[in-house]
Order: sequence, then structure tokens, then C-alpha cells
Amino acid sequence: MEGAASGTPPLHDAPDNADPDSWQAWRWEFGDQPGHSPRYAVVRLPQELPHGRNAARNGRACSASADSDGHPTTLGWFHRYPARFAADVLSGVLAAALVKAERQVMTVLDPFCGTGAVLAAARQILRSSVGVELTALGQSITQVRLDPPDPIATALDTTVKLAQVKPAEYSETAEELDEWIGSANACQLTSWIRQLAQIPDTRTRRFAQVAISQSLRPASRWLAGSVKPTTDPYREPRPVAELLPRFARQLAKDCSAELQAAGAAAKIAGVPVPAATVVAGDGLQLPCADNSADMLITSPPYFVTYDYFDVQRLTYLAFGWPVTRARQLGSRYGHSRNGQHSPDLPPEFAGWYDIFGRESSSLGRALRVYGEGIMRHAREARRVIAPGGVVAYSAANTVRQGQLFDLVGAIAQILTVAGFSSVEIRPRPQAGRRILPPGRDTATGRFAGNTARAGVREYVVYGISP
Repeated sequence: MEGAASGTPPLHDAPDNADPDSWQAWRWEFGDQPGHSPRYAVVRLPQELPHGRNAARNGRACSASADSDGHPTTLGWFHRYPARFAADVLSGVLAAALVKAERQVMTVLDPFCGTGAVLAAARQILRSSVGVELTALGQSITQVRLDPPDPIATALDTTVKLAQVKPAEYSETAEELDEWIGSANACQLTSWIRQLAQIPDTRTRRFAQVAISQSLRPASRWLAGSVKPTTDPYREPRPVAELLPRFARQLAKDCSAELQAAGAAAKIAGVPVPAATVVAGDGLQLPCADNSADMLITSPPYFVTYDYFDVQRLTYLAFGWPVTRARQLGSRYGHSRNGQHSPDLPPEFAGWYDIFGRESSSLGRALRVYGEGIMRHAREARRVIAPGGVVAYSAANTVRQGQLFDLVGAIAQILTVAGFSSVEIRPRPQAGRRILPPGRDTATGRFAGNTARAGVREYVVYGISP
């Protein structure tokens, strides 16, 4: 497992005395485990953080562990969601940011929180945290992660029983979804949506929705391994009723593992489990008070690399959730011309704005809107992060049209303009599994599995709020 500490048993291995029919004993069947990411990993922040003027101050909570080799941070898999933080990457960013901070870090903010990995990790090192997320799916996953049903076993049982519900006689789902998953699965999904409305407990209902969301893609004609919704004409949709129980059990184990990790850390330190909250909102206009956070850790959208609604299209079609693509940072389409000859963009973006054809192309307009959005976000971050607080942005440079697309450099420039000091870029080791696929083909710009032709290089940009 990626980032697993030496001698630490992987969490998906059930105890020897576990009931083989219980959800605690569940494990991936051969061929089912996602190849693009570990199901979860256990990583350890160093007990003695690297030497620095704030190491002692910010290292106390991190070293509150019964383990001699550091504080364990457990991160689950939860959902096939794009651009999730890898556990070892996040722990390294946390450790470095704690040392860099020039004030005591009590509250952590993730303005593009996705599935809530930063919030889960912050809670396990005994910091309160707030996440802001635009998408309904990201919000739901994070809420399940931070506030799972109690008891989890009851919610799991309710969700597994859905698989036994008789399919509806006809589909009430969107016609496009029927084409993706087939009529039999569409009728089964229709019956589930009716049953979901009858579940009185909000947390149980949300748990079931996330498990169903997990089941839709392998039950569809979606091209295996594809990020974008691409049909595989030879793929026969699998029965969604067979998939739901295994994904529900996976979700239950992930919830339980992270809940136990947070509780264990708090018990050792003799303090309550810190608060962790996700807010429905926009990272470009943070719903946070001035100077209300001490640390910001995030991985912002990588320009137009992912359309977070498009890559989860099946879920949004299934539940009828709103698709607020126009508000999405990094949206490629729908931007009108601004009428300006030379918009205010950082130098690293200005050249690409010319290459993309400025306002005459959708990509040029998208870059202008993206650059303006990142600058707007940086000003918001400067307002929210208290003096002496630290920001850390995990991002990657790629290759487009045979040239380096220096997103990392642009973020550093924007942070400097926004007023952050001590802005620096630190490379991250090229891990086997990363936020992006191995790279982009340097000739075509398409994602490539051949690392010899890959252009992806990963970095973290740090800054201090003056």
C-alpha cells in the first residue's frame, strides 16, 4: 500500500477471528480493486518534525502518539473521485506546512476540499478544519467521511438490503443514463431512488447515495480506465445490484477506519476530537470570516484537466443533482468574450493566452477566466488566513502542444501579487500513484501512460500570510 509504514498491517486485512460474513471481513475481490489509487493507506507524520522555529510549537499534537515512529494518519479510499490527495503526499505537505507556519496552527482550511482528505487528516493531528466544496457529490462524500451514520453497521445493512429490492417495472431515470447503464439497471436504480426517499435518517440516506454512486460506473458502458465519459461499445453493463453490497462494505470500512484513527489520537492526547466541517460554497468567494484560519492546504483544479461534473455524470443524472458547471473553476466552455485586448494575467499564463488564440477560442477564454479566478481566490485566501499563517497549494506542471504549461509558476506569481510572503516552490517526489495520471504525451498533449513521454511534474507552493 502506498505510504504504509513499515510493520503496519494494511487495514483491509481482516483480523484472524473476524466473522467471514461480516462487513469488517470484506475485502476487494480479484480484479475489482481500483488500479489508479490505493484503497487506503496509513502514513506517519514524523514524531519529531524537521527543525524550524515553529517545530516545537506545532509539533506537540503531532507527536501525541503511542507509536515510536510517529503519528499515524489513516486515509480511506471512499470514492472514485478525480484528483484526490494520496495519503503520503498529504502527510508530507502537512508536516512541512506546520514547520513553516509563524503562528500556532489550530484551524486548517481547504477551499477546494473535494472528498475531504485534508479535513480527515487535520482531525487526526488534532486540528479543527473547514472545507469548502462546490459540487454536490464532493459535499456528500465529505459529509459521509466526517459524520458517518451511527451505527455504521445499521446504515450498511440498510444499503445492502437495497440490492434485494425488486426493480421497478419501468425506468424513471434520465434517458441518457438509461443508455449508459442499460434498461435493467435503470429499472433497479428507479426502485432504489424510491426507497431512498423513505429512509428517515439523513446520514444513512447519504451513505446509501454515495455507495450507489460508486456502483454506477462499473455498471455502465463507460470505457474502463477513462476519465471522461467515453462509451465502450463492447462492454456489457454489470448488474448494479451485484455491485452495491461490495461498495457499501468498502465505504463502511473506510468510515470506521478514519473514525477510529481520529478517536485514538484524541484519546492519547486527552482532548476531544476536533471539529471538521464541510460548507457548500465556492473557493473563489470563501464563506469564512477574516483571519479565521491558520493554515490552508489544498489542491486546486488544474485548469481544464478535469470537469468535475462531467467525470461524475452518471451520479448527477441518477439523483438529479444540480450541475453548476458555470461556477466551476477550470470550466472550459460557456465563457463569453470579455472585449479586452490584454487581460490582467500572470506572465506564465499570458504567453499561453496568446498561444490559445486569446478570446477567439474556448481554451483562450477558459484560461483567462481560470487565471482571473485563481487571482480572486488568492485575495480571498489572504483575507481568511491569519497573519503568520501558511498556505500550501499542491499542483502539477504538464506539457501542452509540446511546451511546458507552468501552472505551478503561475500560482506562485499569483500568491506573491496577492500579498503572501516567503513564497517558494518545492518539488514533490514522483510517486507511482499521483493526483494526475503518469503524464501527458509531449507530442499530442493527451494523457499518457508512458512515463518516458510524460510531462507531469508535481510541486507544492508555500506562502506566509503577512
